[in-house]
Amino acid sequence: MVGCNTHRAVEKFGPVDNQGIFYGKGCGKVNRKQFVDEMRQALSSRGLAYSEAQLDQLYQYFTLVMRWKKIHNLTAKAGSEKNIYEHCLDSCIGLSFLSPASTLVDLGAGAGFPGIVAAILWPNVEVKLVEVVKKKCSFLNTVRLSLRLNNVEVMCDRAQSIGEWPYVVTRAAFSREVLSEIVCCVAPNGNLAIFVTSLDSLEWKEWAGAAGLSLEQIFAYAPSGMDRRGICLFQRRA
Repeated sequence: MVGCNTHRAVEKFGPVDNQGIFYGKGCGKVNRKQFVDEMRQALSSRGLAYSEAQLDQLYQYFTLVMRWKKIHNLTAKAGSEKNIYEHCLDSCIGLSFLSPASTLVDLGAGAGFPGIVAAILWPNVEVKLVEVVKKKCSFLNTVRLSLRLNNVEVMCDRAQSIGEWPYVVTRAAFSREVLSEIVCCVAPNGNLAIFVTSLDSLEWKEWAGAAGLSLEQIFAYAPSGMDRRGICLFQRRA
């Protein structure tokens, strides 16, 4: 990856300055140095604080996903090292737009994108990983123990059963009908951040109104080699 053409701009939707992001387009196998170097570039470009120990944890997480995916279908896209790398990078870039206070709930956590990445980068934030599939919960607990992430709790349950939380994020591929049902886990005046590929603000505003939410902002970014994507940030009406 290192040495590839990695720079693309982040578009501005709301009060966020344009920043550069990095992605290794068309590069082959991912070794530790390549992974750490490019994650360092990506995090620095978005102004996210990190330590070398955190970069190492990100790489350890990456290798755990790669190891487990040979046996279990942890992600919707089984994918190669490049695909898993894209999940890591997308999580890092997307999280740079968010600002949870003390607790973050990752709904439909799957393999842990973006929740595990958030727990690594924000050790002072309590991260709740909500996942209904038991084998994925087992993997998440393995990551929690292996990386000694004391700020992580794995909740093997459905969204409707976990109560209300002030800051909820999801990168899962929910249908909009299902999303309308999971608003119940967002506290009144709380935030719901959804990683999306469709950036049609009128369409999202229409859905949000029907679900009792207001669309606060859309943040868009376009990593090289990946489709344009972004984060829709909603607030639940009181």
